[in-house]
Amino acid sequence: MPYSLRPKPGAPVATPLDWQELDRADLGPQRYALRNVLRRLAQKDDPWRPIRSHAASAKWARQRLEKHISG
Repeated sequence: MPYSLRPKPGAPVATPLDWQELDRADLGPQRYALRNVLRRLAQKDDPWRPIRSHAASAKWARQRLEKHISG
């Protein structure tokens, strides 16, 4: 889940990244944590901000799954 704390020492945060961040030498699972994630978000836009514009209902998939299960 984006922006959720992981149960690890230092309280790392599951943080969405943009493509440019993937080349950072200091990128790792402890890079963003409770102590610095809000500062990061204040300095740049959230890369997942437009995610809601791609939202879709799972109703169609559920109907197909139920049809497949019921035979």
